[in-house]
Amino acid sequence: MTVIHIDNLADPRLEPYRALRDRVLKREGGRFIAEGYRVTERLLASGLGVESILVADRRLDEVESLLDRDLPVYTVTERDMERVAGFHIHTGVLSIGIRPPKPTLARLLRPVGDRPTTLVICEKIKEPVNMGVIVRVAVALGASGMVIGLECVDPYYRRALRASTGTGFKLPVRRSDDLAADCDALRQQHGCEVIAAEVTDDATTLRHTHRAAPDQPLAIVLGHEVHGVSEHLLAHCDRKAMIPMQRGADSLNVAICSAIFLYHFMEG
Repeated sequence: MTVIHIDNLADPRLEPYRALRDRVLKREGGRFIAEGYRVTERLLASGLGVESILVADRRLDEVESLLDRDLPVYTVTERDMERVAGFHIHTGVLSIGIRPPKPTLARLLRPVGDRPTTLVICEKIKEPVNMGVIVRVAVALGASGMVIGLECVDPYYRRALRASTGTGFKLPVRRSDDLAADCDALRQQHGCEVIAAEVTDDATTLRHTHRAAPDQPLAIVLGHEVHGVSEHLLAHCDRKAMIPMQRGADSLNVAICSAIFLYHFMEG
């Protein structure tokens, strides 16, 4: 570990942290920002590449205890960290990670331990917190991977990683150029059943929906927070299932829905 104190905010080594521009980091070298001690701890343990760490002076001793490799650790005052980031970083720890390569569908179908092989497919999840919670649920319940559409928020964006508490570093995620084609490939080439979480006239209630076979791979499709799964993608699913509502409620938050569906199909 190389500790470097920086007192000049124009120092070019701080550029990746300046204003925490997720899209710029992604475009310029496939990097991402990890915010917080816990997320940085999980990043360091994940096996992914880590470019550097930025830490407020008061947290340096804690960060030093995490490191078992030589990385540049830049220290600044807490006030200067706020100036660099553009807002208050109450945790006092930021790090720059390197995105993993895009996994194949076959890679996503590798089971986790003795868990039934189950994927999560997200079509148009827009809110970073929702994405982060879905990732956290998928990891916790043993999903084998995730496929996300081009219109989904990036699960490696700072707010999504914070919501997932960094658990998503353990989950292979594929950004799909064509979700419908990937659904068809999962069904036709990998024997995967694809079930949409959607309220439709032909949807069955979740309690009456089960895996076609215990050892058959299964994918659960989640749609936009308001509009649900598109008609186009529904045509590429095998079945639709819905959670029955009571007392006039018409839907649940999509992250909550993901937890109910995954628990049902993986524990039921």
